[in-house]
Amino acid sequence: MCIRDRRRVLRPITHDELEQHNTEDDCWILIGEMVLDVSEFLDDHPGGEWCILQHGGGDATSAFERVFHSHSARRLLKKLAIGTLVSKTQSPETTLEVERPVNVQNSPPKRKLLVYMFLLIMGISI
Repeated sequence: MCIRDRRRVLRPITHDELEQHNTEDDCWILIGEMVLDVSEFLDDHPGGEWCILQHGGGDATSAFERVFHSHSARRLLKKLAIGTLVSKTQSPETTLEVERPVNVQNSPPKRKLLVYMFLLIMGISI
C-alpha cells in the first residue's frame, strides 16, 4: 500500500527489507504500520541513540507507546516516514494513494472520513 504524503509517496516496504537497516549509519524502525528512517535523528533523540538502535530493523511500536512522547515528537514520525510495512499476504505492487489534507475541518465530509480511516489504520489518534 503506497500512501501519498503531502510531499512524497510512502512506498511499500517488506519485513526483509526493514530488517536489513539496523546499524547506526542506516537505521529504520517500524512504528505502527509506518517505516521510519531514523538514521539522521539518532544523535538528536532525547533518550539517547541506544533507545532507538536496540529496535533498529524491527518493530519499535510498543517501546514508543510505553514512553510519553509529545505532539511534536509524534508529528516528527510523519517527517521521518519513508514507507508502510507490507504484510506477508499483501503484494508489494498493491498501491493506495491517500492524500493528507492540510486542514481536516475544511475538508469535504468524504475526505474527512478517508483521513479518519487512514489515521485509524495507522494507529494515530487525533
